[in-house]
Amino acid sequence: MTVLIELKEKLKEFYGSCSGIVLPIVKFLLALAVFRGINSNLGYLKMLNSMYVVLILSLICAILPLNGMVFLAMLVIIGHCFALHMVIAGLAALVLLVLWFLYLRFVPKDAPALLLTPLAFWLHVPSAVPVAYGLAGTPLSAFSAACGVVVYYMCDMIHGKMEPLLHAAEAPEITAVVQEFFNGLFRNEEMLLVLIACALTVLLVNAIRHSSTDYAWQISIVAGSVAYAVIMIAGSLALDVQIALPMVLIGAAAGCLVGFVLEFFLFGADYTRTEYLEYDDDDYYYYVKAVPKFNVTKAQRRVTYIRNEKKKEPDLTDEELDALANLGHTEESGNSRDLDEIEEKEEKRKSYLAEKDAYTKEQVEVEAELKASDYGQKEKELKEIENTIQLLATNSEQWRDIVKGLSAWEEDDEVSAYVSNQALHRIDDIRDGVVSEDSIEKLKQYLSDALDNINTELGDVRERIRENQKELQEKREMVEDLKNDRKPYRAELKRARQELQNILSTQYGRTIHVNIFADLFDITDEEWKNAIEGRMGRVKHSLVTAPEYTLDAAKAFRKMKQMKGIEDVELMDTAAIVRDKPKADENTLYECVRAEEAYVDTCLKRYLGRIKKCETVEELHETRDGVTKDCYSYSNYIFRHLRKNDYEKYACIGTKVSKAKLLELEEEAAKLKQEVEEDCRVEMALRAAQKFECLNQSTEQILHLSKAAEQLQDYYEKQEKLRLEVEELKRGDRTVELKKKKQELLELLKKNAEILDSIQSEVVQYAKTQGQIESNIKSFSEKINLLTEGFVVNEQLQNEVTDALKVQSEAAYKRDKTKEKDALETLEETEKEELQRSRNKFNNAYPAYGFTGIEHENDVYDKVLNQCRKDFEPKYKEEFDKQYNLVYYTLRENVIASIHGEIKAAYRHKKEINRLLAKIKFSDSIYQIDIIPAQNENGQFYEMLTAPELDSKVFDDYGFEGQLSLGEDEFYQKYEEDIKRLTEKFMPPKEEDARSLSQYRQQMEQYVDYRNYLTFSMYEKVEDENGNIRKNAVDDMAGRDSGGEGQNPKYVALLAGFAMLYMQQTNRDSKIRLVLLDEAFSKMDKERSEVCLHYARELELQLIVCVPDERLQSLIRNVDCVYGFRRHQNQVSMMHIDKGDYLDMVEGNE
Repeated sequence: MTVLIELKEKLKEFYGSCSGIVLPIVKFLLALAVFRGINSNLGYLKMLNSMYVVLILSLICAILPLNGMVFLAMLVIIGHCFALHMVIAGLAALVLLVLWFLYLRFVPKDAPALLLTPLAFWLHVPSAVPVAYGLAGTPLSAFSAACGVVVYYMCDMIHGKMEPLLHAAEAPEITAVVQEFFNGLFRNEEMLLVLIACALTVLLVNAIRHSSTDYAWQISIVAGSVAYAVIMIAGSLALDVQIALPMVLIGAAAGCLVGFVLEFFLFGADYTRTEYLEYDDDDYYYYVKAVPKFNVTKAQRRVTYIRNEKKKEPDLTDEELDALANLGHTEESGNSRDLDEIEEKEEKRKSYLAEKDAYTKEQVEVEAELKASDYGQKEKELKEIENTIQLLATNSEQWRDIVKGLSAWEEDDEVSAYVSNQALHRIDDIRDGVVSEDSIEKLKQYLSDALDNINTELGDVRERIRENQKELQEKREMVEDLKNDRKPYRAELKRARQELQNILSTQYGRTIHVNIFADLFDITDEEWKNAIEGRMGRVKHSLVTAPEYTLDAAKAFRKMKQMKGIEDVELMDTAAIVRDKPKADENTLYECVRAEEAYVDTCLKRYLGRIKKCETVEELHETRDGVTKDCYSYSNYIFRHLRKNDYEKYACIGTKVSKAKLLELEEEAAKLKQEVEEDCRVEMALRAAQKFECLNQSTEQILHLSKAAEQLQDYYEKQEKLRLEVEELKRGDRTVELKKKKQELLELLKKNAEILDSIQSEVVQYAKTQGQIESNIKSFSEKINLLTEGFVVNEQLQNEVTDALKVQSEAAYKRDKTKEKDALETLEETEKEELQRSRNKFNNAYPAYGFTGIEHENDVYDKVLNQCRKDFEPKYKEEFDKQYNLVYYTLRENVIASIHGEIKAAYRHKKEINRLLAKIKFSDSIYQIDIIPAQNENGQFYEMLTAPELDSKVFDDYGFEGQLSLGEDEFYQKYEEDIKRLTEKFMPPKEEDARSLSQYRQQMEQYVDYRNYLTFSMYEKVEDENGNIRKNAVDDMAGRDSGGEGQNPKYVALLAGFAMLYMQQTNRDSKIRLVLLDEAFSKMDKERSEVCLHYARELELQLIVCVPDERLQSLIRNVDCVYGFRRHQNQVSMMHIDKGDYLDMVEGNE
């Protein structure tokens, strides 16, 4: 404990002398930890992830105040969020700014709590901060910790929820992002639980720590940590929140540890030496509790007593030795002297208390005489008038604000239209000073009516703004589509068309066009355009395909049920219409349209060929189905007006985009924008009017305020008159004498109080000193008793020392003994090193015992040695050798069996692969695999391992090897030496160290792998016109062939190998034959690439080929479907590429 206290004092001294250096370093390290924590949890902006940037920001924070560090941390979080998504950055900035303003308003000096709380969560010790700030902070520190908790959970929510949402295949809408952000933050039950736990822990620890109970700090630390854990566990059960219970308990323990460290450095009270003092004066009773701190006043020297016993003796300091030597004197003289001084101070204190009573009594008499005089009375009246003036001035200021607020109703032209003329007249009267109860009551009613009108109008304006903004956005989107030669169809319709086209194109292996019916024909007579647009209605938005694809399109359309908005999309059955062969009558709308495709023309006959063109209502009445130019329609015996939106807003018939429609939409959008801006201006004015003065106070109070200015002037006059009277009374002799006496008494009382405080401090200090001395005496007595307990004089050692000192000095004797001690220590160290080497050697050779080599005593090793000596019997040696030989023969037979079977399997696989390779030709050649015996150290055993005699001894079922049974037969006699040499390769040595064992293991791995007995190669087999066959080794071709020719055999062997692999997996679904190739066929020409792809199809392999854009053209004709991928920053997008469109583009058809 003394060493720790010394270290504490030295650290305080060091900080006091070097605080200018230490504080920036601490701030730098704190900033480094904070920025690294933010980057590790967010890290979306690469620039901020750079270590150089982090170091620069940390250096800046080292010279800034802590609030600057908080602000920079906020900017770093916003920067990462901006890299993820602009909306996320805006929402995060909003939350952080709200927390920032609340923090500056309530706890602007609690920056460490705000910084350390998220850091503690990232380090998985969240309870450390509330415990620490409960000890060192105030109850408001709970708010700082709460802000830190919100910041941590916001970062965690962005990383865990928002990032996957934004990186989803379908980009979410902005409203969905905002809703998900606020739901993830404010509906987070775990965050709510942690906020409650942190706040309650801070308040509990702070309350206990400020109590006068002994060991209050220690109790508060334990209580706070336990309370945090209990709240978290109970809250998780009540709110059904999943928490990591071990981490909660570890965090609570960490909070205890941090709390005790803080208690040691910030408090460090020694409750064992607590002193209690009690005294009183005329006004109070004083109960003082003095608790001394642990302290060390000077460096300590350790004195160690060496005895024969192993018992550890206590250490004494210089101060303790001096105290022990003079203990008697301290008890007799020191205590009595201190008590005399305390008694003397107490007498002196009582004397000054009596003096204080006399001064106080005299002061009361002087003040009473002053109050009884005219001067005192006048001065009292003057103070009352000054208080009244202050109150009237406040009321007058309030009245001026009311008048100014009422004037706003007249000054704003936009608002004054909602105020009646009677109200405006009343406001003019009030501004002119004409105020009465009746006028105020009526004005209140007028203003209330005006405010009701404003609220009603404000609601209408806001609704109009919402509708116009929505319509403006729609028109802008329509204008944008028309500018890009796109018709402004609904998003659901466009998605459905693209999805249906993708499905059909994939099914047929080429592009199958799916169109919108309105895009396939034109209107030839503009006079009937609106009528045609109106009568076509929803039909013109139908999806259509060529008749031969209609049935497949209908089946695919049925499966699109889950697509958003699909219920508003229709698919036209062109095949059925063409099959019915509809006819068109004369004088119908069919005459006003034209289509290029025959099946489209047939569909137009179906929908427009019966609708008569009429000029009058009489003509409509005479026909079964007709329409006029002004969109008045008749069908099914019903007259109706066609929907205006169908022929104006949603007019879309035509094979080309209408420029006139574009100009019309641009004009409508500009007009709508002006209306929205004007409505926004009106809304702003009306919102401001809601805050105008409405006389919400009571009428009586308003009347009272209106008279304040006039009353204030009267009181100013009274104040001046009374002030002159008081000045005249001041010049009287008795009054002057009394005031002077009063001032003298006040000064004497002040000086008396200062002396009493000083005496009281000295008394408390003497009492503490006395308690320290008594405690020291008790401690020294206990140490003397402990030191002398069981002490026995070693007469032999005393005689030896006495005889030595007779012939040499004490210094020489000590020097000789020191040399002997050093020599013994060196010898001891050497023996320890030798012992350690022996232990390590034993542990490496026999790791099964589980020894580590760092045991304090050698007892465990001695015990093993004794047990081995006891257990060893010569009769077991023969049994050991027998078992060793049994293992030898068993291993021999299994090893040979395994290698023989694997070599046979390799030759079978070669045959099957060559059969597959023979199916594919590159120009005039094919490729084949060859296997020959290896020309290496393993090759000496090849003949023995492939001997035909083994076939009858090995039970081999396509790669599953049985056990080989060798006996003393012809095979064994023929290959006896080879069998022994190979088997010995797998037999570990009987007595070797760990390194040798490792080498043997590597050797066994070399000889157990059947591939080391064989040499694998590939060759090209070429047959000329005359039937001559030439074999070219692939390795020889690598240097002279082109890159594409060099890649041929590699891809051939690779694909054949995959085919064999999938053929062997009979227990799996044989239809799954995936092969993923990156940068495939990069050096092969188009012809060779096509052959490889064709080969893969023959092998029934399912290839996923990744190639750059420039290789796509040579491969696209031989693949089923194509997808393009693009990376932008941290996002990857995917799109389907239509093969037909792509080939048309390449060939120049579009």
